[in-house]
Amino acid sequence: MKIKRPLAFNQLSALLRVALGNTEEPILNSENIDWSEIYKESQKQCVVGIAFAGIEKIKHNIPKRILLNWYMVSEHIKQGNEKIYQRCVDLQKQCYEAGLRSAVLKGAGVGSLYGNLSLLRVSGDIDLWVDADWRGVMDYVNSISPNTEFDSKHTHLYQWNDTIVEMHWRPAVNNNPLYKRALDKYFQYEVDGQCRNSIVLKADDREYVITAPTAKFNVIYVLRHIYGHFLYEGVGLRQIMDYYFVLKSFIDSECCQGDYRPEVIQRMRDLGLYGFSRALMYVLKEIFGLEDRYLITKPDKALGDVLLQEIIEGGNFGHSAKENQVYNEGFMHRMMRRVQRRAHLLRYNALGTLCAPIYKISFLMWKRKVIRKYNLLK
Repeated sequence: MKIKRPLAFNQLSALLRVALGNTEEPILNSENIDWSEIYKESQKQCVVGIAFAGIEKIKHNIPKRILLNWYMVSEHIKQGNEKIYQRCVDLQKQCYEAGLRSAVLKGAGVGSLYGNLSLLRVSGDIDLWVDADWRGVMDYVNSISPNTEFDSKHTHLYQWNDTIVEMHWRPAVNNNPLYKRALDKYFQYEVDGQCRNSIVLKADDREYVITAPTAKFNVIYVLRHIYGHFLYEGVGLRQIMDYYFVLKSFIDSECCQGDYRPEVIQRMRDLGLYGFSRALMYVLKEIFGLEDRYLITKPDKALGDVLLQEIIEGGNFGHSAKENQVYNEGFMHRMMRRVQRRAHLLRYNALGTLCAPIYKISFLMWKRKVIRKYNLLK
């Protein structure tokens, strides 16, 4: 598969490598760089803040208007992260007082692995994994803000107008019957340890203590999260960079003493993630220059090129892909659009794609019962 890489994407990739510590990037030495295009690409991939960290390391005459705007957006990202950090602390304290243990998934939990770049990672919503079944989570959420916005893994908590909170009873789901039960069992086995793992989020002179998944868990979970978005929506460089730091944190940690690869690879195989992990390793090495010692599986160029093309065309969560730029669509139209996307990627998840409509129908029947149970009908 021949990949068409726009110049702005290649230059952004180089700028991100500079931010990550690479000092030699010849593509950035040209005097005729269109910085406005690189900035637009950084927005598309949702890595504006990290790219600005690269800007601060190179000596270029960047137009002041672009530089000032880039700086202001980066400062806004920092402020947003500090707010998210505090909200995570408040939310977990609130849950603990209600008798619920929890762990912050993705977001702030993964962002903490970025080191000095943590505050420059663009935050989304707060994903909280609660150590309870769906009834326990729904009871808690509906005691605060009753709503009908839930799926088979989480519901929304509307506590703050400026922060979206997703309360999970399971971190992810799998439509493939070969791996669905294995994934559920894995989460059941791991939930206790993740809710006990304390980490410190740093913001200037302040520290925020939360519980969040371990590096070992994130190697599997974040991989599954990225794979899900690859299949159903799309992924961008922000999600790929998350895994860059997850891998480095895991392999540099004490739990990787000895030969850790067989256990991790077997877990990937058990959950149907091994093939996709090889595609991701290829992209991590190709775009971010990840060293070979951090590559858990052997890179697969063929599938890696498919993933890379999706990243280039769709950007963050596939928002820039043509098939996702649809507004005011109905339920059936949205479902058919997703089926078409799954069909496009059929050979990468054939059984899961074929079973998706069945699981969707069973979920809608279950959701109807839940709505009646909690009297959520308007």
